[in-house]
Amino acid sequence: MAKPIVSVTIKSKLQAIEKLALAKTAVRLGANQGIVRAGLFLQGEVKQDIAGRKGSPRITSVDTGRLLNSVDLLLKRFEAVIFSNVPYAKNIEFNPDIKKGPRRPFNRSLARNRTKIREIVQANIFNR
Repeated sequence: MAKPIVSVTIKSKLQAIEKLALAKTAVRLGANQGIVRAGLFLQGEVKQDIAGRKGSPRITSVDTGRLLNSVDLLLKRFEAVIFSNVPYAKNIEFNPDIKKGPRRPFNRSLARNRTKIREIVQANIFNR
């Protein structure tokens, strides 16, 4: 039988409500902190991919560093968005006409690191 993650002894209904409220707050706080950390991690992974240090050969249009330096992170409640606002970023990510196909640094970084991202968020929820 699996060992329980949490064990609580309840002596009254009021105590149960208070403990559940505290647990809910702790989970939300941990999840949000985990999402922030995972977002920062993934932002770095995308930059590494663009620079050619992870996943793919260096993207030639990055010679000036404009795309590399434009990768940014937008944090919302329970959400992290990694993006670039340079006009050609969408072409590098999706354009099938690029020699050897689209580079997909954003999608490839996410696919390569799904397990790590899940671990980062879970660690922040359960290790509080």
